[in-house]
Amino acid sequence: MKHEQTEGLLTAQQVSEMAKISIRSIWILRRRNMLPREVSIGCRMVRWRKSDILMWIEWGCPSQAYFEARKSDDSGYKDYLRISRDGKSTKKGKRHGRRDKTKLQVRAV
Repeated sequence: MKHEQTEGLLTAQQVSEMAKISIRSIWILRRRNMLPREVSIGCRMVRWRKSDILMWIEWGCPSQAYFEARKSDDSGYKDYLRISRDGKSTKKGKRHGRRDKTKLQVRAV
């Protein structure tokens, strides 16, 4: 399903209402790069494009890297798939065996 270009920027409150999760979860997901890229307005204010949030929810709330690669639909998506199949991560540093225990369940609007 293709989305029309929906002009408009959403606050964290509006994104949380659309995704049916708490505002705190929005900020946690942002910090973990699990939301689409935000738009900076000023030095401390961020917003998200409504069209990006709608696609993100429709696609099952993928990580930012996956979302951006799929959205651009070019070689970036193929590179993402190659990396995920090889099991190699592009992230630097070790997580010391800790697992990400956050599970996100979002209902489509």
